[in-house]
Amino acid sequence: MIHSFFKAIRSAWVPALLFSTAQALADPGLPSQAGVHVSLEQAWAFHVLQPAAAPGTRPGVSAWVESYDWKRWEGEEPRGRGWGLERSRERRPSRPDPSATGFPSRRIELDFESPMDHVEANSRLWYSANQLFARGNDLAGVGLALDGHVAGRLLLLAGAVYLSGGLSFYSHEVAHTYEDRRQGVRENFSVNGGRWVHLGYPDYVKNFAWGEPTWGPAEDLRAVGAGVNQTTHNGRFALRRRLVRDRLDFTDGLIFLEGQLDHLLQIAVGYVEEDEDNDANLYTALLKERGLRLHRSEYLALSMAADLLSFPVWESLFAVGRYLACGERDAKPFRVPVARGLSVAPPVFSLYLTPEGLLFDAGVFLLPDGFAPVELSLCRRADFRGESSVRGVRAGAKIHEWWCYRRSSWGVSASPYVYLDVRGAGEVSGGLAGAELAVAFFGAALTLRLEYAENDLVRNLVQQEEKGFRAVLGCRLRI
Repeated sequence: MIHSFFKAIRSAWVPALLFSTAQALADPGLPSQAGVHVSLEQAWAFHVLQPAAAPGTRPGVSAWVESYDWKRWEGEEPRGRGWGLERSRERRPSRPDPSATGFPSRRIELDFESPMDHVEANSRLWYSANQLFARGNDLAGVGLALDGHVAGRLLLLAGAVYLSGGLSFYSHEVAHTYEDRRQGVRENFSVNGGRWVHLGYPDYVKNFAWGEPTWGPAEDLRAVGAGVNQTTHNGRFALRRRLVRDRLDFTDGLIFLEGQLDHLLQIAVGYVEEDEDNDANLYTALLKERGLRLHRSEYLALSMAADLLSFPVWESLFAVGRYLACGERDAKPFRVPVARGLSVAPPVFSLYLTPEGLLFDAGVFLLPDGFAPVELSLCRRADFRGESSVRGVRAGAKIHEWWCYRRSSWGVSASPYVYLDVRGAGEVSGGLAGAELAVAFFGAALTLRLEYAENDLVRNLVQQEEKGFRAVLGCRLRI
């Protein structure tokens, strides 16, 4: 049987090679001095690749690709019955070239509410600032050709790490003030610009403006956990945006890593410095005061499991390494075909800190052809010994930027979502439902997010938003 298979392949490949080579050399529409390469794509499909040298393109960047499908004709005129070669030809890129494909697409988006009070507004401001810095990185790398040299790539990567790390630091520290402001305590929060100018570690200045918060165990835990919860949400936000764009730039991989790996960073700093004010050390100590035991080793094991099992972590590391080694800054996110017209992005796992213990969040993205990405999410308490007081399971889905109506210059998209919190034997204890509507025109968009939350594990417990109905205006701008 194996011998018959290879004999069939050989009997098809030899005439295909001779026929396609003769056609390529005889065709005046193709470069006469181009080499010919034949590769087997499928059992009966063959491609002839000829490097093109058309005006405005670089040799080898784009190419004419001729497809010859070896197939059996069943009585079709004028061929009649028998075997034959069906020929088609198109121009395809043979390897990525930033100067030919242009800069990676980028977008800034903002909510018209204070990032000092709301997690989502904080994430969008953080993401937009990173996109502006990344656009500068694009201009330096592609426009000034720094991507073509190892030293240039090292310089751009170091700058990206420094700038995005500073933005993550500010986003993290702002989140620690949510509990203060929820109690009506107003604060001054300013940036120490001198540290940026002298390339020191980014710093900030925070002073109580008036009033003092009334602290209790639950309030302490909310304030301590808010910082790492914010950066974790930032990482998930960046992941969603790169799947919606269907592009993975190394800077997008970098900012995702800074959000996803913040738990490990806090735990590592806590082990090294043994600082009681470190977020990881303080959180485990405060949980112990509430009678909920969580050892740092357990926290470390859960954080490592979440990061090691999250495929986007490895994909982002590969994107950064690929840029450093080859200068390729833009690629397609990895996806796994599971059915005709349907692919799945490998799962991502995250941890959230709550006053009642750790919350484990698992997400997977369905990517149907011709439709918007669909995010499926499942949350439950994360502990080994059953000492967390987090109750219930949260499950739901969100459709990201489904275009209801679209024309060349404008359109309307919707991002509906619904999550249910279930306790006990199917008892629904809360949930979150809403949609974000966007009216896009000439590269910009106005957005309106409408939602209702009631006892939701993420929106109310983790992100500390008030229960009830919310309406938030915002905007987007393509850069």
